[in-house]
Amino acid sequence: MNRPRVIRWFRIAVSAVCLGMFVGLMGLWNDSAAVEEPTTSKEIPLTSGYSTSGQRGMQPVAYRVEKDQRVPVAEIVNAFGQIKDLNGSSNIFLVDAPDIVGAVQASIGVILGGRRADIPAPLNIPDAPRGTPWLVAYLGIAGSTPPRWTVDSITVNKNAIRFNYHKSIARTKDMHRYFYWVPLGSLKDGVYSLELFDNDLDAVTLMRRVEIASSR
Repeated sequence: MNRPRVIRWFRIAVSAVCLGMFVGLMGLWNDSAAVEEPTTSKEIPLTSGYSTSGQRGMQPVAYRVEKDQRVPVAEIVNAFGQIKDLNGSSNIFLVDAPDIVGAVQASIGVILGGRRADIPAPLNIPDAPRGTPWLVAYLGIAGSTPPRWTVDSITVNKNAIRFNYHKSIARTKDMHRYFYWVPLGSLKDGVYSLELFDNDLDAVTLMRRVEIASSR
């Protein structure tokens, strides 16, 4: 038998076996990575959000219901008193606060223009608690009944946080301000785009970039 030919075929066979093992290991690694990769998309329940709109399924902001009675939340009523004459255009930003009272209070500084909005705005107190981001949206002024704007969904898709809504025709002619506060849960550090998305137009109507950094 031709010895060089045998050696050559042996080398080819060994190479083929090694290649097959490598491909198999790569497949197992990819399958494992696919299983272990955490989800990067979620939809925030509207029932967890607060609004001045009166939209069914969202919680009222300025009062709580006790024994079928509306009980005003004094801290929030006082905060609203500072922005009762607000006539600005739509807005979207993040605040960092442990509850809805703190979220409203942290919003005032941004709304009135004194606080930066490229990071989640914390409470204006020493050693303010961190780590609970809220999405804050303001759609404008319109009649209150039926609600001029209705929230359809709020989604977090990788680094895009989208506030989806559609418009209706309000029959009343009062001047009602449409604010929304929604807790977002845990978010990874990074730069996020905040989007107001009009489903009637199928378009983003306002976008802001915000950096979340736990080390701040």
